[in-house]
Amino acid sequence: MKLLIFLISVNLYSLSINCSKSNEQKSSLSLVQNILKKCTEVNSVEKILPLLPGDLRSRHTLMYSSRSLGEGTVLHPRVIMFGSDAKLIMAFAGEKKLRGYSSLEFIEYNEKERSFDFQEVTFPQELDPKSEKRYKFSSKNPSKCLACHRNQAPIWDTYELWPGAYGSLDDKFFGKEKEHFERYQTEIHNTFDRYKYFTDYKKYPWDSDIKEVYSFYPKRKNLQFGYLLTQLNGRKISRQLAERIKKSKQGEYFKYAILSALTCNVDDDEYGRYSVPLDTDNYLESIVTKPYIDPLKKNYKTARELLLKEREDSFTKRDKRQCHILRKLGAEDPTCKARRTESTLLKSNLKAFTDMLEIKIDDFSLELSTSSHMMNPGPHYEAGGLRVFFWKEILDPIKDKNLYSMYKDAFNSRFSEGEYLWFKKGADKELPLFNKSEVCLALAKKSIDEISKLSK
Repeated sequence: MKLLIFLISVNLYSLSINCSKSNEQKSSLSLVQNILKKCTEVNSVEKILPLLPGDLRSRHTLMYSSRSLGEGTVLHPRVIMFGSDAKLIMAFAGEKKLRGYSSLEFIEYNEKERSFDFQEVTFPQELDPKSEKRYKFSSKNPSKCLACHRNQAPIWDTYELWPGAYGSLDDKFFGKEKEHFERYQTEIHNTFDRYKYFTDYKKYPWDSDIKEVYSFYPKRKNLQFGYLLTQLNGRKISRQLAERIKKSKQGEYFKYAILSALTCNVDDDEYGRYSVPLDTDNYLESIVTKPYIDPLKKNYKTARELLLKEREDSFTKRDKRQCHILRKLGAEDPTCKARRTESTLLKSNLKAFTDMLEIKIDDFSLELSTSSHMMNPGPHYEAGGLRVFFWKEILDPIKDKNLYSMYKDAFNSRFSEGEYLWFKKGADKELPLFNKSEVCLALAKKSIDEISKLSK
């Protein structure tokens, strides 16, 4: 019976596919597969683009220099579509001579598993009209994708520098980008089928005269893309961290202390977005028992020194890449250094505990660039979503009923459950400051009670 219901639902879904206009359904890889299956005339990137949901095509960023499998140039940039939630990312190259021209690359967020899946569809007839196959899907997570995406997560530089993207510095044109982009607008956008389906290109990049975040955010393509990705990656890491803590011999005793260190130990900045050192103002004494204070302080100091060096190395590599790209565009002496917006405190706080518990987290990175394992990807990203989502993974709604309810209420006073979108209208009111709320007092008591059991 269940199989019959499933087959009927699949057939109904297929019948709902429209082969003559956009399919306004939730963007997903299965939707793309059904379009290709039903619409037998679709044998190229150009032909499938107008059939995709308008939401997916409404948000995209343009790469004139790319390290990916798909190439881009200043007049034929690589397009990365991500829609309103980035749960389906689709990318393609813009010119026949460029690598990746005959394919669409996908990254899809798996909500249930809190993970990312990679796949590619190629259109053989784009390169060889005599080919019998209209399209061909790769296997899921092929090795050629994971060769670069080693953590099985998207790759995207952090605020405020995105080398190779139009609007590379703080979403503003840099160097000769404006000159090249204007040529792209007038000479290419409306004449090439691959680009004409993106109607928001005139909003690109942002207007620096607009002051309100929820007004200018839709025009800030690079910040928007990075923000959404970082939130999804934060969910992924929250799940992984919770699973590793649960598998650790003593992890269950320290999980409340770790949660406190990640969500309560913040300063009083108006957005509540910055961590402060774990050993500030005797904070540790409030969440762990005496035998663990000195080891945790020592671990924190070691982690902090290591991560500060790694942060600078990461930024230096990114600055050099930006300079190299800008010189190729014709800039003689470009200024390429971005502001050092990263904070190492969140991961330092976390590593103090995980090193003591022998829990490996070196593969965790909320900064989505390939050269970094940082955990705070810029001030606009609210610690990459780890504070926002970790409590839902580590607290049991039944066993930790009161704490779970308190966290839920605290976060829901600021944004909808499971979602932190600072750019939405009305989102500029103050964040809940956990270090001043009853949830942190209750969490500290629970933490001390659990850790005390180890000495009994």
